[in-house]
Amino acid sequence: MENLYLLENINDSNLKKTINTDDSEIITFDYFSHNILSAHQIKHRIMDEYLEERDREKFFRLATSFWEWYDILDEKNFTFHNINLLSIIDRNELHEFLMDLIPKIKAIKNILAQMNFTKIYASFKIYQLLENNTDYDVILLDNYKNNTALTHDEIILSYDNIPFSIKPKLSRSKFRMIKKNQEKIASKIFRLRKDNPEKKKIVLIEFNPEV
Repeated sequence: MENLYLLENINDSNLKKTINTDDSEIITFDYFSHNILSAHQIKHRIMDEYLEERDREKFFRLATSFWEWYDILDEKNFTFHNINLLSIIDRNELHEFLMDLIPKIKAIKNILAQMNFTKIYASFKIYQLLENNTDYDVILLDNYKNNTALTHDEIILSYDNIPFSIKPKLSRSKFRMIKKNQEKIASKIFRLRKDNPEKKKIVLIEFNPEV
């Protein structure tokens, strides 16, 4: 084979202009790209064909082992007010990120071990994994770059109880700012501040009749 295409999040509008199907091996790394190529009747393979049946279980265990990876580092360089700053990284986002990254790395390794190619054309996220590899001529597909956000980098707000449905997207920082201001306003209106001197305090304690 002369060319290898490693595709992810491809653009349907410029597909045929971007991909040369002659003497090329085309592999998709996501379901969306697989569906687009299938709709255009372009012969291709999927990433899972280059993974073994039990690889996913191994990937999961490897990703889990990184949940507290910061413990092996020198805490003095990452501690502020006795808090390890690395420990506040969202564990769910880290796990999801690794479960997306690790299978790609393994699949790419298996692909390159099985076949030889003159050029490799890759979508942006895959290109980032290969761009420093001097053994291959790696080309960014269509010069298209996109940094995929983590799960909670964008918050989608749903408004379905109005005449029309809208779902605006907010960045994490904007969402937190709006949430903080909303809580301040609600606390002031309903007098929910815990330091309100005019409001009676209620203390809840555990009662065990056997004691």
